[in-house]
Amino acid sequence: MYVKYGEPDLVALTRLQTANVKKEVDVFDLGKTECKAVAVEAKTVLNSEAFKIAYNNVTARLLFHIQTEAQDLNAIMYDRYSINGVALIREELESLAENISSQNEDFDKFSIL
Repeated sequence: MYVKYGEPDLVALTRLQTANVKKEVDVFDLGKTECKAVAVEAKTVLNSEAFKIAYNNVTARLLFHIQTEAQDLNAIMYDRYSINGVALIREELESLAENISSQNEDFDKFSIL
């Protein structure tokens, strides 16, 4: 059972967790000021001690569960997928921080390189 949600069914849990997900946002469609603000926020989150601790703790708990408590292959795979999900959040923040901040404001996509 997934205690936080009180839901024993993984499919139902996934539906519950993704109920408020909206269409993916292309940050480059935002204005230049908003893009820079997103980059600054992403860097701030990545560099915050709270994020580093939370990232480490979630990953460590999942590894511990895999090594000591997982009852079957499904539990192990669920934990591995969860570790991947946590890593994807970090990678997305890194991408936002790097790509947006490195975007050249005066870039002309029609100019000859």
